[in-house]
Parts: sequence; structure tokens; C-alpha cells
Amino acid sequence: MPTKLANAKQLIFFSICFLLFSSPAWAEPHAAFIFVENALISLVFAILGLAAGIFFFREKRHEIEDSPHSSRYLAAIERISQGFTLFLRPDQEATPKQAVEWLLRETAKTIDASQVSFWVFENNQTALKVKYFFDARSNKLQINMRMSKDRHPGIFGTLRGERTISFSDARNDMRCLDLMESMPEGTQPKSILIATVGVGKQAHGTLQVNTRRRLRKWNDSDKQFASSIADLIAFYLSTHDLQITKKALQGTEKRFRDLVDASSDWYWETDEEHRFSYFSEQFTSQTGLPQQKLLGKTRNIFAEDAAMSAKWVNHWDDLQNHRPFRDFQYSTEVNGRDLCVTINGKPYFDENGAFRGYRGTGTDITETKTYKTRFEEGINALPNGFLMWDADDRLVMWNKTILEMFPVIAPYANRSFTYLELIKICERENAVKYPKPLTDAFCSVIVAQHKSCTSSEIELSNGKHLLVHEHATSEGGIVGIYTDITNIKAREKELIQNKLYSEVLTKCSNVLFHARNESFILSEICRIITETPPFDIAWISLFNSPGQLPEFLKINMQRGLDISLVDHRPSSTLKQAFIKQEFMEMNETLLQQAFPDFKDSFIQSEIKCAGIFPIWIDTKIAGFLNVATKERSKFKQRHINLLREISNDVGYGLSSLRSEHSRLIAEEALRESEGRYRSLVDMSPDAILVLDENNKIVFSNPEGHALFVTKNRVEILNRPFLDFIVEDKPIFAHAPDFKSEDPTEYLNSIKLRKTDQTIFEADITSRPVSYAGLTTRLLIIRDVTERNRVNEHLAQTSKLATLGEMAAGITHELSQPLNIMRFAAEGSLLKMSKNKITEEEIQKQFDLISMQSGRMADIIDHMRVFSRKDTGSVETFDPTLVISQSVDMVEAQFLAEGIQLEVRYPAHYGMLKGRPIQLEQVILNLINNARDAINQRHQNLGDDEIAEKIISVLMIYDQADHEINIAVTDNGGGIPEEALAKLFDPFFTTKEVGKGTGLGLSVSYGIIAAMGGIIRARNIHKGARFDINLPCFTPQEKDEQQVENASPLEIAQTYDEDNTPDEDLEFDVDGASVLVVDDEIYAAEAMMEYLYSHGLQVNIASNGEEALELYDLDPVDVVVTDMRMPKMDGYVLIKNLKERNPDIPIIVVTGHTGMEDISQEDLNRLAFSILKKPVSLSELSSQVEKAAQSIGKDKISTFGD
Repeated sequence: MPTKLANAKQLIFFSICFLLFSSPAWAEPHAAFIFVENALISLVFAILGLAAGIFFFREKRHEIEDSPHSSRYLAAIERISQGFTLFLRPDQEATPKQAVEWLLRETAKTIDASQVSFWVFENNQTALKVKYFFDARSNKLQINMRMSKDRHPGIFGTLRGERTISFSDARNDMRCLDLMESMPEGTQPKSILIATVGVGKQAHGTLQVNTRRRLRKWNDSDKQFASSIADLIAFYLSTHDLQITKKALQGTEKRFRDLVDASSDWYWETDEEHRFSYFSEQFTSQTGLPQQKLLGKTRNIFAEDAAMSAKWVNHWDDLQNHRPFRDFQYSTEVNGRDLCVTINGKPYFDENGAFRGYRGTGTDITETKTYKTRFEEGINALPNGFLMWDADDRLVMWNKTILEMFPVIAPYANRSFTYLELIKICERENAVKYPKPLTDAFCSVIVAQHKSCTSSEIELSNGKHLLVHEHATSEGGIVGIYTDITNIKAREKELIQNKLYSEVLTKCSNVLFHARNESFILSEICRIITETPPFDIAWISLFNSPGQLPEFLKINMQRGLDISLVDHRPSSTLKQAFIKQEFMEMNETLLQQAFPDFKDSFIQSEIKCAGIFPIWIDTKIAGFLNVATKERSKFKQRHINLLREISNDVGYGLSSLRSEHSRLIAEEALRESEGRYRSLVDMSPDAILVLDENNKIVFSNPEGHALFVTKNRVEILNRPFLDFIVEDKPIFAHAPDFKSEDPTEYLNSIKLRKTDQTIFEADITSRPVSYAGLTTRLLIIRDVTERNRVNEHLAQTSKLATLGEMAAGITHELSQPLNIMRFAAEGSLLKMSKNKITEEEIQKQFDLISMQSGRMADIIDHMRVFSRKDTGSVETFDPTLVISQSVDMVEAQFLAEGIQLEVRYPAHYGMLKGRPIQLEQVILNLINNARDAINQRHQNLGDDEIAEKIISVLMIYDQADHEINIAVTDNGGGIPEEALAKLFDPFFTTKEVGKGTGLGLSVSYGIIAAMGGIIRARNIHKGARFDINLPCFTPQEKDEQQVENASPLEIAQTYDEDNTPDEDLEFDVDGASVLVVDDEIYAAEAMMEYLYSHGLQVNIASNGEEALELYDLDPVDVVVTDMRMPKMDGYVLIKNLKERNPDIPIIVVTGHTGMEDISQEDLNRLAFSILKKPVSLSELSSQVEKAAQSIGKDKISTFGD
């Protein structure tokens, strides 16, 4: 044991000597600082050696039997300490990771552990995280592994009580239970030894030793060794931080020296007696004074006669009391020039706290002060106010003008207040009129406006107005320029008043122009006056006879304040005004004398001033216009002039109105002409009806009786007009109202019913009229049945002509799927002939053929819908779908001709209301016309003149007007100017003979007009543009017609979305019988074979007559029939079958659902379902099952999965 203690002493001595004398810092100027630093490090190392001695002392005291372990640990500590000194050298470039991992590796070898790791504290020592680790088997430890007080309370609780803790059986120790659960399976240690790295709150973390192969009973030697290694890690981390701090201090010192050499200021020092002891080189170069002249002298030499001034007295007081000072300025004369400097100083003391003198800097501010003086003189000469604020929004500069504008801030100017404080000073001193109380929120608004550097106006309490322009400076401050605009505001106010009075006179003139009675004139004139400031009440008293003052004056009209004015005797003041026949102004006292009956009311209403203005009619006074106000004690001249003009206008208006009495004779003549107007109504070719407020017919002209086929003149009178509307719902948007902006309603193509139940279409014009003293509705009804039929025929003719022009494109679209189907069929047949085709290939080819047939069906179906006569009802639809379908029909053909179609839609738009097929027809007409124009121009000019062929279809949504604009433009050369006026006339065309019908644009014009829109044409650069404007459908409108007229039976869709037929269905049938009728024998046989293969009894017929014969011989459960067949078509067959058996379900399979000669409603009523060709056999089977089940045939197939 003495040997062990001796070794510990040697370790301590070696550590101290190495750290003190191995550093190269002794050769540097600041060796004392380095010596102190190394001494501290040596002290820590000594503590480490002492810990080692204590460790071995404990080994001796407890007489531990494992002395070989103790010897091994002692030798290891000596070896590790000597090896670790390499990491402690200042010139060592090893990282903390390399140093600590070296210690961990040495510890693992010495203590015979499989894994040693270093964990660092986080979050105020409430968590531990793995920082460095060593694993003897090179296993990777989770680097992000963590322990915390919350999740591992056992570990942290034990660490609080002991510096070194051990767990011999960690997997079964309750304190380690949370730690074991957080570690991955297979990495959990059997024994754990943990030592704290550092002491108390300065601890860096923990050293953790793990064994995995066997349980380890940790003895005191193990714990002491781990604790020693933990102390060594703590010592290294503290030393490493100290070395980093040392390097930072050295860098700071160098930067300070460089800063002194490069500074434009000079540095100085004084001793205890405030005598100069040092100047830097910049002093002489900047001031021209040699350093030797001032060394040993005090700053009093610069004071001279001003030594007793308050500035110098305060400065010397700071020096005597050893207080630091800043920006002390003084001036002196050097070589015939004035030198102005500013100095800053700070006292310094020795290690015992004794005062040693001052150190500081000095700056030559002569030029700066000169420029500042000139600048101040310049801004003081400005006629505008000037304020400057620094980056902290504090006042730093102002001129004399601003103090003249704001004299209240003069006492505060030297306090460097903020803009917010200025606001509060102005509010406290009542210098500024703020628009509302100066709350904190309002102050924040004003400050924010100030910082945004905008222009604003402020009103001072003395009545002046200032315009403020604020601008940001480069240093983050603000400069404010204040301009007096009081005179400008006064002129502006005067202009506003003149404009207001001009508008008042205009309003009065309009009243007089539209007046129909005296009460209207008097009421409106008084209202206009009281709505004009500063007038509060106006009333008019008219004489019974112009030129004669009556015994009692009436209050013919009164507006403004709610004061009860009644008829009264004219006072002497009023009589005087009548005699003088001129304007009279009255103050509060004179007003009460002029109107003694209203004295109390005037006092209560605080009326201060009034004026009496004579009203002249034909050079005689016919009354008084009286105006009063409570805002001022006297009218201004512009008020008097205005009211004089108004009183003269009133007299003129009354004179004109009374002249209207001379028109009584004309009214009598009007009554005599009433008979003539009745004759016009009776002879009108249109029906004219009058409806009362309940929409009952109260009048009808002869044509109305004839239109509704009445037997006598009273048959339709007193009957609701709704009885004659086919749709049995109101058609008028609102009740008749004369005050409506647009009282006239136009209703187009309304279906009406005559008394003999005949239905016809009519255009109705509705307008409110006065009939028998009541507000009623006048209807003008015109029968347009024949006109609509002709228009529909023209539209259908135009559509068919469009289809004819598109025939080439449609042929191309149909030939593509036909070509694919033929390739698939012939390729399959070829492989079948060579026995080289598989079932999978057959299935693939059949799917391809089925898909292409669906593609053809979509093309044919759209052409069928487009080509048939449009008898559909009005509906709400998406305009983009119509445009897309129109373009899709012709795009392929146009591309083949080298024409590019450009289509653009808005992101948001409204829906339209109308017939989508008709809008599609219009768009097709326009783009086909554009194609013809482009091709014609291309043919005339050649390829060189027109490089591109472009047709653009642009849809725009006008949200303000809630309407859609569809623009079709081309570069086909445009439309001749002489043709633009006649472009939409029937049978007018600009195309060559034989290439146009002249109906397309005429029909398009009618379609767009029927939808409530407008279509226009104009020329643009190198082409033409057609604009279609349509109003969007509003959600408030009812769209019941669409629902009511929709087909009750939906045509079954026989294909999925990907145009592939459904998979075969498995049937479990029990002999239901089906009759298939189709003139296409291959189609009939295909349906028969498919249904027969699923257990159905199937028979076929090629036409309606044969089908009836077979049905009469052997009735069936279900009939599947085509529509167009020889001898007897499907429609006649269905009617005959329904006569024989009304309950028989009939499934229609047809490729022509838009037949004109068959009523679609009748077909929907008679058929069980309608399948559109090409038909999916699986869908056909499904419909057959449903049909059989509808008559109780439960034996029909059950579908499998």
C-alpha cells in the first residue's frame, strides 16, 4: 500500500509539472495569464490525484480481498493518466469525441466490460442522451437513445442519492425496468455500473458500463475506478472549454489592437491627478498638436476663460467623483483655426480598487459641427416646419417654423421625447383637434400611420390646417415636413359649398320640371333645403291671392325639425316684410317677435337664426319661404343668395303648375278620344287581356275571345288566367308595380290552353296599368305556334346542313374503331386457323371489339341526339360541356385540314338555362363558318401569306353582370363591311353558291335571343369574332319545368365507364320463355344463344307480324324487340302485344331512340325498359330477369358472384 500511495503522489506531481511547463505560453507577453490558467488546471488534476489516493486508501481500509483487481486498477489509472496527457496539450488538435472514446475504450479493456458509454445531461439535468460509446463487439448503440426523469424515475432517483450506482442483475432490478423496456431486444445488458461525470449542478453527464455475457457483481474497486474515469472525463471537458475560451480571448486581444491602429479616433490616458500620460498616434495627425506639449498637463488648458462655466464645472465634478462621461465637447484654437473635439472617458482602477486615472477616446468634430450649423441655419430658413426622429422614434432635430406652428412643444423640445409623447402633449395642451378621443388604440393607429411614412392632414385648435409629408431616412429614422394649408383648405371648403349649392339648385329645378301638383313642389323644396347644411327647418306659407296678405297665414308645408307649426295671424314683423317686399334676416329675438305663436317651440329647439324670403308669382308676392337654423346666429351671404334663388324657383314652379289648369279643355278632348282608343283595342290583331290583383281576367278584346275560342263574351271573364296555362303554375315574376324599374315583362313561347282544350304557344307582354282606379296587369298575347314551327324547321334544316358539312369528319371518327375491330377479328381468325390462339388472347380481342363498339355507340348516339328535332324542355346545364361536345365533333376533321382549335374555360362560372342542343348547334355553326373562312383565305392567298390556321373558342365569366361570354374568333380574313349589317338575316350568306344555306346565323340569332342573350359579329385583326352573351341561371329561379318534363323512363346504360361489357352472369333458371324480335338475324341469334345458354326458353322472329303469329301460337313471359323492322315495326308490335296482354313486360333494344314519328312518352309508358344499341348481353339478361320478376316469375336466374 505505501507503494500505491507513492505512485499516487508521483501522479499528482507529474500532472502539475506537465501542465505548468509544457505550454508554450511562457514565451508570450501574457505569461501571467497563462500561468494562472495552467495553475487552475493543475489544481483540478491534483484533485484527480487526490481522488486516486482516496480510492486506494479505501481499498486498504476495507481490506478488500480482490487486491489483484486493485493493483490492476492502479496500474491502469497510471497508464491512462499518462496516455491522456497527450489530449490535454494546448497544441493537440484531437476532438472531444476522439479523446472521450479513447478513455471509454481503455475503461472497457481495464474493467472487462463489453460496452462503455458517455451520456450527457439535457433539459436542466432532467434527461440523459448517449453522446459517445465504445462496444467491444463493434455493435452499434442507438445514438438517439434517451433517459428522462419521467420515463426512468428509478435511475434518476438513485443518481440523486449516490455518485456511483451499480445494478448487478439489471434485467430483474425494478429500478432498471423502464430502461430495459426502452432498449431494443437483444441489446439489453445483464449488469450496469453508472458513475456521475462532474459534481452537482456542474455535472456533464454519466459514465455507463454494461456487461452482456454474464452477471457482474460490482465491488468497491470497480466503482472507485469508474468514478476516477468519470472525474478524468469531467476534468478533460472543463479543460477543453477553458482552452477554447483562451483562444477566444487571444483573438479578441488581436482584434482590439487592430481596431486601435485602424480607428479614426485617438486614444488617451490620464493619471491619478488627471494629467495626460498617453496619446495614440492619431491625436497629432488629426489635431495638429504634438503629444509632448500636452503630456503631464490637465485638460484645464482648454478651458481658459470658460473654466467656471457650468459645463466645465460639471465635467470636473465627474472627474473628481470618478464617473464615466460621454460626448463632452469643447473648442480651442490650433494654428489659427478653431478646433472642436468630443471626448469619452472611463475611470480605471488597480487590483486593490485604487483609482489610477482615466482612459478614453477623442474625435475631431470640427467639420461635423460646421456642417450641422449650416444645416440648422438652412432648415430654420424653411417656410415649412421640420421634425426629425431617430430610429427609436425620438425627436432629434427641429426648426423654428415648427415651434411657431406648435408653440406648446417649445418647453419640451430639449427632452428628446418620442412621437407618442408628442401626441399626448398636443392632446394635453389642446393644440391639435383629433377626430376622436385619444385612447391607447387610437394612439397606436396614429403612430403606425407615422411609421408608415405617408401623407396626412392635421387640424390645429387655432383653426389652422397642416399637410404632413413624412419620409424614412437611411438610418431608420423619419423626417417630417409640415406645410400650412389653411388658405388652401378654406378655398377648398368654399368650392365644396359652391358645388353643394349648385347641386341643390339643380335638384330644385328637377322638382319643378317634374312637378304635377303644388304639394309635391312645396314638400320637395322644403326637404331639399333641410337636407342642406346649416338649415334645420323650412316651411312655406302661401297667400290665398297673390299680392294680398291674408288675415291668417297657413302652413302649407313644413320639413325638418319636428316643431308643431299651425295657422297664425301675421305679426307686425311679417307685415313689414310684406310691405318692404324683400328678404328679412332675423336673430333669435326678432324671430320670436315675428312668430310669437311658435316662441316656445323655437326656444325648445334652440333656433338661433331665421330668414324670410318672398315668393313671387307674376310680379306679386304670393307667400313666404321661411328657413331657420340652430347652428349659427347669422346667415352668410352665400346662404342668402341660395335661398333667394330657391324662393324665386318656387314662385316660377307654382306659376307654371297653375297654368296647367288651362289644359282642362285638353282633358275633355282626351275623354272624347277614349272611344277612338277603344276602337284600336278592339281591332288589334293580338289578344288584349286585363288581369286584376288576383290575376283574374276582367277585360278582353274581341281577338282575346277568338284566340281562346269562347262561346260568348263573358265565358273567360272573372276566370283565373292560371286556368289557361298548361303548366298550371304562375308565370309572372312579381305583382304589377308602377314603381318598379322595369315593370314590363316579356314571356316567350308560353304554352296556353284554349277553352276547347287545344294547346298553342304564345308570346306574352305584361305591363301594369290603371283600370277602374285599380292597379292591374295588361297582357298582350300573340299566337306564335306557326312561327315557332317554322323556326324549328329552319333550325332543324340548319342542323342537318351542319351535319352534312361534318360528314367527312364523322366518317373518319367511325372508321377508326371499325378498323380496330376488323384488325382484332381477322387477327383472331388467322391465329385460330393455325391453332395458335389461347383463351386469354380470345378474351383480350373480344374485350377490344366490345370497347370499340362502345366508342362507336357514343359517336352515333351524340350524332343521333344532335340531328333529331329538338323538342326538349328548358333545363339548367353546364356551358363548358356543350362547348366541349361541339369541339369534339369536329376537332379530328379540323386537324386533318391543318386547323388548330384552341379552347379556354374560366376557373369559375355560372350555369345556363335553355336547351343545350340548340347552343351546341350555334357553336358548331360558328366554328364551321370559321373553318370555311380560313380555308377560303388559305386558298386565295396561299401558304406563304397565312402561316397558321387557328380557331379560338374562349369562354369568359363576368361575375359583376353574372353572365357568360363565348367568343369564337378566326384568322380567316374577316367579314366584308357591307355584309355585317345583314349577317343575321334569313337566307343571307357570304359563301359561294351551293356552299351555304343562309340559315345558320339566322337560326343562331333566334336561339340566342330565346335564351335571353345577344350574339354580335365584328372584325378583328386578320379575322372575325362572334360574341355570345348569355345570362347565367340564378339559384332563386325555379327550374321545375325540367323535372316535370323529364322522361319517366331512363334508357339503360349497357356499358361500364371503361366501355367494357359486364362479366358473364351465372343463371339458375327454371324455364322462363322469351321472344326475341329483330330483323338482323345475326343479332337475334346472338341474343337467343346467350339467353338459351343460361336456361331460358327462347324463340326468335324477324319482324312484327311473325312475332304476333308466334305469340298467338305460344304466349311467352318476356318480349325483346327492335324498333325499326320491315312489315310491322316495333311500336305497332308493342301496341298489339299490350292489347293481348297489358301486363307483359317488353324490352326495347334499338339504335334509334330519337324517332320523330313515335311519341317518346308513349314508348316510355309502354316499354318495361329501353336498351340502346350496342347492347351488353349481360345487361340484357339482367333486364330479362327483372322483367320476369315483375310478373311474379321468381324462377328466373339468381346472379352469382
